[in-house]
Amino acid sequence: MASRNSDVRKRISQGIAGPVEEIELRIAESLAREGRYEGFMDCDDLGVIMRKVLFTLVDEQKVGGMDVPITHNVTEMQVKIEDGEADISCELHIHNPIKAFIRFEYTLINDPKAPGKKIVLKNNHLTVTEITKPFDFAAKTALKIMGVKNIALAELKNPNYVIQRTLPDQLRHLGFDGELTTVELAINDNDMHVFVQTA
Repeated sequence: MASRNSDVRKRISQGIAGPVEEIELRIAESLAREGRYEGFMDCDDLGVIMRKVLFTLVDEQKVGGMDVPITHNVTEMQVKIEDGEADISCELHIHNPIKAFIRFEYTLINDPKAPGKKIVLKNNHLTVTEITKPFDFAAKTALKIMGVKNIALAELKNPNYVIQRTLPDQLRHLGFDGELTTVELAINDNDMHVFVQTA
C-alpha cells in the first residue's frame, strides 16, 4: 500500500510540475536572465500560481503532529479579478492518509497600508468547507487536529511572503535555482501587477 501511495504522490507531483504554463516560463526566464520579473497576471495566470501555492502549503503540513506524507491534489481553482479585488474559490482533494475534500473561498485586496506593493485577505475572512464520508470520524478528527482553517488564515495574512517562499520551488524544473528577495503585488481592475526580484 505504501508503494501505491508513493506512486500516486509522484504522479500528482509530476502533474503539478507540468505541463509548463506560459506564465511560469516567462517568470523563470526573466529571473534567470535579468534577476527580476515585472508584468501582469490575468485570472488564468493567477490561478496557475495559486493552485501550486496551495498544493505546496498542504504538502508541508503534518497530520496529528506527525510528518505523514499527504497525498493530495487541487481539483478546482477559480479566480475572478474585478474592481481591485481577486475572488478565489478552490477545492483540495486529500487521498491519503485520510479521504476528504476541502473547499476554500476568500478575497484578496490591496493592503491599504502598502498600496501597490502588498495584498491581504479581505476582512481577514476565509470560508472553509470540509467534506468527508458520513461517519468517517477518523477523517473528521484528523482535519480538526490539522486545523486547516487556522493554517490557511495564518498563511494568507501575508500572501506576498507565501508566494516569495513557494514560487521558487515551482520554477526549479525550469532551471531557476535562486530565491526571491522582493515580491510586490497590486490588484488592478481586471488583472494583477507583479514585480519579483532575486538577490
